[in-house]
Amino acid sequence: MAQKHEDEPAVPIYSTLDEVYGDGSQLEEAQLRFNVLNDKFKDVFGCVPDVYARAPG
Repeated sequence: MAQKHEDEPAVPIYSTLDEVYGDGSQLEEAQLRFNVLNDKFKDVFGCVPDVYARAPG
């Protein structure tokens, strides 16, 4: 069984997309997706999200 380090969160927390996607086309595509998501959320709920969660799969 893997050993859990107490100083590391169980789920990684990032503040910017480049921390997740690095530089290049993947980052550009992610920025476009998040901009669309952000705009749609704002249209529906009247404000931008406080937090984004990303799940694989």
